[in-house]
Amino acid sequence: DNLTWTLKDDGTLVIGEAREGASATPQKMWEFPYTDFSEGTWSNVLTNKANPVDVKVIEIGQLVSSIGSNAFSGFINLTKVVFSGTTNLKSIGDGAFSGCTSLASITIPAGVQAIGANTFKNCGNLSLIGLPVSLTSIGSDAFDGCPSLSKPGSVNYLGTTAQWNAINMGSGNSVLKDGLQAKDQYTVTFYHNDGLTHPAPYATLVTGTNGRLTELPESNPFWEGHTFRGWFTEKSGGVRI
Repeated sequence: DNLTWTLKDDGTLVIGEAREGASATPQKMWEFPYTDFSEGTWSNVLTNKANPVDVKVIEIGQLVSSIGSNAFSGFINLTKVVFSGTTNLKSIGDGAFSGCTSLASITIPAGVQAIGANTFKNCGNLSLIGLPVSLTSIGSDAFDGCPSLSKPGSVNYLGTTAQWNAINMGSGNSVLKDGLQAKDQYTVTFYHNDGLTHPAPYATLVTGTNGRLTELPESNPFWEGHTFRGWFTEKSGGVRI
């Protein structure tokens, strides 16, 4: 209730910026029961005071703890969302950015735990999104109608695949699985033969954040009386790498 908003002449909408003498306690935005944009309907944060098509950039200030449902629904000319470097944002409400058809990319800041249902529904040009490891839930159809997110690497998740699988995921978000790029990192240890005759590791390498090694140990290590055949996935047999 104590949050302010300012629409600048350049099309930047600022929500919840810190102001001298105002409360410094993070606040939740109002929830907006979207029906349509007809006169008298509080369908988004601008109500009847301004036209959503005028907004090109949204800045979410440090005093916003929760983005309200349908707050920016139908902002068809929105191209950029900026979050304060000292953000206190914890959740994004149902349908908050639905129908923002010009939005191509967005990075959800660390600390956000919940993305509501239909939040980015029908954002047809959304092709790159960053998601924090703090996420615990994504509502149903949150990314329905966002086909460009199916391209591998378009969903940049800062946690591991195991952490991703622990998120409470609503239905209608299969596109995220197709585009997911998680930060999986592993330690891979290489041994001579079965690892018994020479129990000390030959080499230990760490993968990149995509779970893949960028190189193998030297291609022809010397061991007197033996011929190197390559690195394998099992102690005996297995698949040659």
